Amino acid sequence: MAGEIVSFNTRPRVSSLFLVLLIPCLGIGCLTYTGSATPKPNRILLSQGNQAGSWQTNDVGVEYQFRENDGQLEISGQVNFTDQIADTFNTVDYFKLIAAFFDDNGKKLGTTELLTNSNFSSRAGRVQFRKEVSLPQGATSFTFGYSGQAHSSSTGDAEPFTKSFSHKPTQ
Repeated sequence: MAGEIVSFNTRPRVSSLFLVLLIPCLGIGCLTYTGSATPKPNRILLSQGNQAGSWQTNDVGVEYQFRENDGQLEISGQVNFTDQIADTFNTVDYFKLIAAFFDDNGKKLGTTELLTNSNFSSRAGRVQFRKEVSLPQGATSFTFGYSGQAHSSSTGDAEPFTKSFSHKPTQ
């Protein structure tokens, strides 16, 4: 038929092709963003008696000692800011350290604040903490979490800048 316009509807094909490519990705995680995901925490097992250790992220290191006795946890230690924070930011505007408690299955049972401090030098050395807390029923392990903010001073023509940093304990 001369002069007749023939059109093809490509929309169903494109949609079908999209689904064919998308469905396998969902199964293997092609669409999962892992760039800033929090890694599974290193849980610290609770046990009777005196225990000590260290825990570290890119921002802070924690040296700790604890004693668990009849559902009570006596925990103390010190926080040290890594070079990533201390070499770049001279003042910590605020910093909060917590302990998160987990059961045998990795379920988070609760958190407690161990340290809150503000407006101090990131280069002044270690920040101490000491606390006695009642453990949540069924707690068999814990890990640390934190949030904070630091800033640099302006020097010469350089503009001051601020960085927020944190680690959130997850299941």
